[in-house]
Amino acid sequence: MQLINLNSRHKALLWLFQFGVLGLLLLLIQTGNLPQLGKPLKLNADLTAIFAESQKSDISDIADQISEQASNHQLVLVSDKDLSIAIEKADSLAKNLSNHSLIKSVQVNFADLPKLDEFVKQYLPYKQQLLSKDMKEKLTNGSANEIFAEQFSLLSQPSNQFVARTIEYDASLMLASFLSQPLAGASGLNLQQNHLVTHFQDKFYVLVTFQSSAASIDIDSAQSLVKTFKQLIAGDEEAYLYTGAMFYASKASSVGQHEMMLYGSISLMATLLFIALVYRNVVAIISTMTLITISFVYGYLALTFAYNEISIITLVFSVTLIGISADYSFHALTEMSYPSDRMSNAMLQQLQQQPLANIFASLTMSYVTTGAGYALLFLAPFVLFKQIAIFTLFGLLGALITVLLIFPLLRPLLFNGKAKSRRQKLDKNSEEKCNKSAVISIKIVPSFAQTINACQQKLVLTVARYKVPALFILIISLILASQLRLDNDIRHYYSPDKQLQHNENQVKAIVQQKWDLQYFLIKADTAELALQKTEQLVEQLVLLQQQKNISDFSAISQWLPSIKMQRVNKGLFDKSVEQGNFNQLLQMLNQSLPMQLDDFSALTPDNWLSSAMGKLYQTQWLVVEQGAVLSYYSVIKLAGVSHVEPLQNLAESLQQSESIIPGSQIHFVDKAGSISQQLSLFSQQLHIVLIAAILAALLVFVWRYGLKRAMLGVMTPVFSLVIALIVSYLMQGSLNIFNLVAGILILALGLDYSVFYAEHGLSKKVTLTTLLSAMSSVFVFAMLIFSSMPAIHSFGLTVFIGVLLTFVLAPILTLAKLPERK
Repeated sequence: MQLINLNSRHKALLWLFQFGVLGLLLLLIQTGNLPQLGKPLKLNADLTAIFAESQKSDISDIADQISEQASNHQLVLVSDKDLSIAIEKADSLAKNLSNHSLIKSVQVNFADLPKLDEFVKQYLPYKQQLLSKDMKEKLTNGSANEIFAEQFSLLSQPSNQFVARTIEYDASLMLASFLSQPLAGASGLNLQQNHLVTHFQDKFYVLVTFQSSAASIDIDSAQSLVKTFKQLIAGDEEAYLYTGAMFYASKASSVGQHEMMLYGSISLMATLLFIALVYRNVVAIISTMTLITISFVYGYLALTFAYNEISIITLVFSVTLIGISADYSFHALTEMSYPSDRMSNAMLQQLQQQPLANIFASLTMSYVTTGAGYALLFLAPFVLFKQIAIFTLFGLLGALITVLLIFPLLRPLLFNGKAKSRRQKLDKNSEEKCNKSAVISIKIVPSFAQTINACQQKLVLTVARYKVPALFILIISLILASQLRLDNDIRHYYSPDKQLQHNENQVKAIVQQKWDLQYFLIKADTAELALQKTEQLVEQLVLLQQQKNISDFSAISQWLPSIKMQRVNKGLFDKSVEQGNFNQLLQMLNQSLPMQLDDFSALTPDNWLSSAMGKLYQTQWLVVEQGAVLSYYSVIKLAGVSHVEPLQNLAESLQQSESIIPGSQIHFVDKAGSISQQLSLFSQQLHIVLIAAILAALLVFVWRYGLKRAMLGVMTPVFSLVIALIVSYLMQGSLNIFNLVAGILILALGLDYSVFYAEHGLSKKVTLTTLLSAMSSVFVFAMLIFSSMPAIHSFGLTVFIGVLLTFVLAPILTLAKLPERK
């Protein structure tokens, strides 16, 4: 209470000092002059990253690195019915893009793509230790006739270029067989005039690829690049098909910023209009706008200390702070503008000296309850929820400090002439009666608040009359809510732009791209172990491919066998030569007998990755140095994944087989699936935390207000939450984690209302304050219902319903026969 007892001048100086320090810190951070505390915030529009886990592992870091590489890679198809015109357009686009400072590289000329002769030259020294799957099967279990049949089938393929290019150096055709295996991921593009071209539906399409230099998909980079790109294709947009994370990021950021500005502006204007109608004072409007701005500064500064970049969805959620921070302004303005219905001279004098003394405890407890609700989000495993919690907690703290320290100075400005004359009349009448405790009735609360207050009193009487049916409705609602299930599939939490989705599907169809987002990631202490583990996994993937769980896969071991496998292959080859299994072929080719055996020389990743074939697989092989220790990662791409469960089970079973290949790890990476699992776990935790929060609130209310008041004060927001979830389920067809997170806010606001009714009773002034609070929240969350982002829509819908119900039901607490607060 020492803060309350400070005079107004000291309070103002205290507030100016702390806000000046914070403002200076924010300015220094934003200008980059205080990197020790933080850096200017960047907005990340990558929607796949909004549920990034706060705790990272080396595997997740590598997965993020792979994802980032893919995000920075953009693809464009330039079309025309005339090939030469399409190539000319593609060259022009590539030239203009290369001039942009945020473009790292642009490729339109693919003359340096490896040729068949380069493949042959690369593998020729190792021709006797490289075996295709079919040829290895024949050398292991087949007879000489079966081996010859396999070799003869290769000779019978006139289109097989590798046979003609290798038979002079390898009469066994082992190398030709190895190089003839399908190249996984081969697209429908072919090299024409040094460009990758395909013909699709009477048009030629020329490929242009470019990579951004931005370390992540921040808003400024994405929008700058997309703006440049669209300027370059202006007037001929239909000739260009483009896809990539950059385009999705730019669209998402534009939508997010538009919604934030639109919904924030509408909510703010509606709130200010309502303030003007109630208080009829420009000071009330300005002070509320200032308070909202100050709360944003506090929240933004807190995020700057904690993070270098935030999600665009965090920015959209920040709009909700308008409704919550304005509550403190309403409580303070109502307390200072409308004295109690019955107030003595002594009480008026006290009000002049300490205008907010009567509601200090209420405001403080209100912040504690709201803050506790948002603090629950720190238990979430995702950075997004932590960002929302930090922004709101510190934003509301700034609002509370400002109201307690600065708003008392506004009291003289809030009294217009009419209010002032009433106060003078009160003083005059009191003096005439010569009684300092004389009481005069003053009815200055707006008529609509009085009407609503009368309705609330009727509601309380109705509930008191029908307690048993009301309890029955509550129990039925709880039972129904317990049957609701959450949809934790992250893919349902946001909807990509339809035009961009159409472009992506068209590009995939034209170039025959097929790789899915899921893949296997293998980690080992040495390159040899990584290759051995990859080969072990490939054997199982062949079986899954036969079972139609996947349609295809791409592994580096298909073209770079481990040294152990090369030795096994060399042994099989040498044994077949010794057994004369190649004699039929040699006789047909008029080659001398026996075949010459080469000395073993291992093909290693170091020399293979720099080769023509190796360059095509560099994104599937990573070497990471951690201190003095090297770790090797092999990526196996997947296509046509029909069910992820067999793939997850395969990774788990192989991971447990450490006795076969020690010192290695295998992980099935399914980012969407992993996030969905985390969401499922978080939703279970959130259920438990919500129950714990309800019990904790109940204990606090019992300590301060007694058992009956506590039961009524806590159960009304709980009932509102339950009904809001049921209605949301009926309207959406399902619930998601954001509906449940909305429950935290409903519970927090509901407990706020209960605190004020418990502290001050069912007075007209409390009715006015809670009405203003509810309406400001409704203005905000009603706007969020119209968001194009399903997650934000769900959050807004549930809070909108819950807040309305909470406002209506909160007065039921007064059934506990609270004495009227004066």
